[in-house]
Amino acid sequence: MWSVEMGIALALIVIIVASVILRFLTKIPAAKKITIDSANGEIIYQVLIDRFTGNRLIEHAAQAERRRQLAQGLPITPPPFCSGTLEKLTERLDYIQSLGATSVMLSPFFESANYHGYHCTTDCNRIDPHFGTEADLLCFIHKAKGLGLRCVADFVPNHCHSSNPLFKLHRDDGWFAADIKQKDGVKRFAGLGELPVFNLDNKDACEYMTAQAWQLCAWGFDALRIDYAKGPSYNFFRSLKKSLRKDYPNVRLIGEVVGEEDLRPAETKRFARNKKLYGTQEAMQLEYVGALDGVLDYEYYGIIKHFIASGKEIKGNDELRKRVEEHFARYPKDFELWLFLDNHDVDRIARLCGGDMNKVQELVNFTLSWHRPTTIYYGTEIGMGNKNLLDANIPYDDEHVRECMFFPQNNCPTVSSGNRSGNH
Repeated sequence: MWSVEMGIALALIVIIVASVILRFLTKIPAAKKITIDSANGEIIYQVLIDRFTGNRLIEHAAQAERRRQLAQGLPITPPPFCSGTLEKLTERLDYIQSLGATSVMLSPFFESANYHGYHCTTDCNRIDPHFGTEADLLCFIHKAKGLGLRCVADFVPNHCHSSNPLFKLHRDDGWFAADIKQKDGVKRFAGLGELPVFNLDNKDACEYMTAQAWQLCAWGFDALRIDYAKGPSYNFFRSLKKSLRKDYPNVRLIGEVVGEEDLRPAETKRFARNKKLYGTQEAMQLEYVGALDGVLDYEYYGIIKHFIASGKEIKGNDELRKRVEEHFARYPKDFELWLFLDNHDVDRIARLCGGDMNKVQELVNFTLSWHRPTTIYYGTEIGMGNKNLLDANIPYDDEHVRECMFFPQNNCPTVSSGNRSGNH
């Protein structure tokens, strides 16, 4: 039988749940705050599948638990899957098109140890059931193409998860990079024991990974973002380009090249000269001319970040414009520099601008004025920003720039779970 105490407890639960839902719903902007003019060139809208249509109630519960664990010095629970799917993303393609986007870039979608998809646990052919099925992926691509949107896949050839059957099958036959410092003699990505690194100079491993890229192209992707492009060799990329060009001559390979770890210049003297003249990041990017079709332009991002920190005006700033012009002039015209103001690994641009959306709009306008491919990270258009600057010393701190998008449908109660996070 129900007691008075049980009735009061139930009423309190209802009130708490209602207040939480109301709190989340009131954060949903009535309209986008940033205008994106696609007349200025290719606009690539970048999404994390799990978070773009994810459940914010799951996310906020996980954040609260993480804060408790940090405060008490306890082990930090890996971030959960938040129920974002390819099917839900397909339903939002009209919204993405309405922003002025001309392309959509997906996070990795093969079965993975965690929500972001960068730690593949299978043979790189099975769609993660958290996100849906191959049919869901093909439906997404079909609808996107029908809306005139190109599709970009995030391709991860550098490493896999240690639970991947490939690691057990080929650990001892040259498929994985050597590292005498490791107990099993296999190199690990970013010092993470569960992420063995492929040796793509091995003929069989190279052919296998090329087949994975070919499959992405066969599904209909128009470009591949190459995660951690500094890992694989230049020879692998030249081989990959040559192989894909036979059947898919228009597919572009765009590398993520940032940070000094695993830095191996194609030409040491050239790199040393460019580093002395222009700095490390610019010198690294220049090494990939000829090996790839382009890179995510972290040098441009660094220039913008520097000027934001200086407090100088962006609009009408001749010094800034000259700096960017000099940067672009160092590259062949057919080498693509994909510009961006933020992504899933760095502070959101709204945070760097102190929440000043007028400044964010100026930066968007300035970036688009160069008529180069530009990626817009989901949520930038509505002013999503992280409260504090990212701290690499805090476990999973990048969760603050990977929050679920502000959609009412994201608040439907669902429970899911996942594994370790990482930067890519």
